[in-house]
Amino acid sequence: MEAKPPNKHYSPHKRTRISMGVQNGKPKSQVALEEGCSPGSVFGIAKRYRVQQLAVALPRSFHFQPRNQNPGWFNLPY
Repeated sequence: MEAKPPNKHYSPHKRTRISMGVQNGKPKSQVALEEGCSPGSVFGIAKRYRVQQLAVALPRSFHFQPRNQNPGWFNLPY
């Protein structure tokens, strides 16, 4: 069984160009030809780029409550 070749690394600039090309309405095959990668890579990069950009703007998925600094018996109401 032959070893699988390592995944190709694309620079942040190239990933941004790919994502912007797809967002501007270019076909994925055309973006792939222009950037020298496969259409599957274009699809995956555009999808991950969109998800990662959304992750920055999303609020926390839980309510943050600061940890009580004192043990419970210090917080008695008397």
